[in-house]
Amino acid sequence: MSNFPEENKIVVLTTAHMTEQDNDHLSMQSKDSSCNMVYGTEYGFIIRTYAFGDDGNYPQWAMGISTELLALIKAAKEHGAYMLELDNAAPESDEFPTFEW
Repeated sequence: MSNFPEENKIVVLTTAHMTEQDNDHLSMQSKDSSCNMVYGTEYGFIIRTYAFGDDGNYPQWAMGISTELLALIKAAKEHGAYMLELDNAAPESDEFPTFEW
């Protein structure tokens, strides 16, 4: 078994927990070479939650994200997740709203 000096938790939920506008915004940010906090995947996005301050401050690139997605990112961070993966084939959570788009 390999010895890794550091491990991180990733929370995975469906892309139905974000709005179509969130999808457009994250897609744009994932293509921006100056933003290394959002990664586009074939089926959604990976967001680094640690970029969001414990004091409620959000990074500049997050301006324009829905309050629902911001709450989900905050909850993932509070759960100890280093990243949030939003994947269209992942399960839903009853704790967060879903959107049809």
